Amino acid sequence: MALYEEAMRQSMVKMMLADGVIDENEKKVALDIINRFGKNDLDENQFDNLISKSQEDTKSVTHYLKQVAGSLNEHGKETIIRCALHVAFSDGDFDESEKQMIVEMGNALEMSSSHLKGIFSEMFN
Repeated sequence: MALYEEAMRQSMVKMMLADGVIDENEKKVALDIINRFGKNDLDENQFDNLISKSQEDTKSVTHYLKQVAGSLNEHGKETIIRCALHVAFSDGDFDESEKQMIVEMGNALEMSSSHLKGIFSEMFN
């Protein structure tokens, strides 16, 4: 599996887990994103296994994103952030832990704070 696909999978699952509550709508949105951007589609059982493994994984989301940051253009970086925001918003509650994870993701992707603020601004409007 390509590093990008693994980074996308881990980013979406780690975002889903950020607030400590796994919401069914978050799962649906995250799985849809993973399957839309990956070449190796997951079914619900495989996704549940990925979630379990991610819960046991001590690596942070930044570990995965730093591996791909240098190979992504600005559009690719924005796509990961926008997808993570969709997962975070999908349960109807965008809390501080999710916001902090987005900031960490942006830093790992070497994005400026103004770039992240622009993406936040677009998503909130």
